[in-house]
Amino acid sequence: MNPIPEAYKSYIRQDLAALLPDGEVDTLISALETTEPSVAIRLNPLKTGSTGASGIAAMQMADCQVAWCPQGWHLSERPDFTHDPAMHQGRYYVQDASSMIISHIVGHLSRKINASGPDGSAGGAPLRYLDACAAPGGKTTAAIAMLPARSLIVANEYDFRRAEILKENVIKWGAPRLVVSRGDTARFSALEDFFHIIAVDAPCSGEGMMRKDATARDQWQPALVDQCAARQREILTNLWPALAPGGYLIYSTCTFNRTENEQMLRWLSDTYHAETMEIPLPAGCEAIRVGERGSMRFFPHLVRGEGLFIAVVRKPGPAYPAVAALAAPRQKQARRQDGRTQPEMPEFPLLSRHLNIILPEVNGEPEKPSKFVKAKPQKAAKSECAPTQAQALSVDLAPDAYPRIEVDLAMALAYLRRESLPHLEAPRGYVLLTYGGYPLGFVNNLPNRANNLYPLPWRILK
Repeated sequence: MNPIPEAYKSYIRQDLAALLPDGEVDTLISALETTEPSVAIRLNPLKTGSTGASGIAAMQMADCQVAWCPQGWHLSERPDFTHDPAMHQGRYYVQDASSMIISHIVGHLSRKINASGPDGSAGGAPLRYLDACAAPGGKTTAAIAMLPARSLIVANEYDFRRAEILKENVIKWGAPRLVVSRGDTARFSALEDFFHIIAVDAPCSGEGMMRKDATARDQWQPALVDQCAARQREILTNLWPALAPGGYLIYSTCTFNRTENEQMLRWLSDTYHAETMEIPLPAGCEAIRVGERGSMRFFPHLVRGEGLFIAVVRKPGPAYPAVAALAAPRQKQARRQDGRTQPEMPEFPLLSRHLNIILPEVNGEPEKPSKFVKAKPQKAAKSECAPTQAQALSVDLAPDAYPRIEVDLAMALAYLRRESLPHLEAPRGYVLLTYGGYPLGFVNNLPNRANNLYPLPWRILK
């Protein structure tokens, strides 16, 4: 039983009366109080490939796909995710099923932008995507696979601790050309007309989480709704200049009230002449309520997921410009210590000037080239830097970059606990451990032991 505050019950009955039929608000309240939260995972298509979910322990509890996300699976119960190495490898992400709708929306918008582009490269031209309130990373990782190859993804988080969680999760996902930044969204206003798509999963009063989060129930009060709405308007004001003409802004909250949802769309329309968009839904999604201005609402008494509001608006302007026209000035490429040039990413210097970037390693564009050095297949030179966990889990890591050795479940968990490991029957120097055929992380194999290089803050403590 999850007792909902009586003040909230009275508030939401009045607020949603125009949206839900008679009596259905009480059905919603009952679902929040008496039913269990749903559990779902989303597979990483960058890492599962044609083998699907083979070797993922959590998939033993899977009972059906999420209707609006082919990579999403509902689970019949919550397994022990902590002790499933596949989760730490980034082969799947634990995410509420409702939130997975972002993958469908991003895929639709990507196709729409490319189809209207003057370069005629339908489905192929890379895009610039910003997730402005990205922690813990579920919506960011869901969007990645739906963007064209070589698209640039920027994931931003204001709170330092949440930014560290975001950093960990996107490293595990392993996608290239992904930058994590930390700071206020006001920084993005300097990147005028830069992004094709901006996603704003806005900080909100959290009413949609009341079934699973006691804090959401205990902290609710009408003043919180007003405070959140003011903060949402501030965030949207900061980000609007960074959206290119003809670009799309995806706005979402995990709350029910109209102040933070429909009224926010009206404010965008009145203030910036934002054009609301309707996103067609795939078959089998009849339980999703499509409402005012094309918005979608997920109610826990109707769908197998938590509460969510999501909508898309378009920035007025001419047909979307060619991607090349938005390119940042090309910079002279830095050379690594091994003589190879850094991967091309002309936008990176521009981002570095305006944003507090905390994760340059994932996209292969470190702040200092000396931080990113490829280890030799045999014994490492004394001057070599240890390879990073970002390299280990990146899908761009060459198969022959390091010696590899497959480990069993017990060894994998010992590694994830950052325990001491014995010497491995493998070449001396940096060795990549794999589990189930996928990278797990690096060790430095010495004559009498293997130094565990798993990041200390990430270690399993349970």
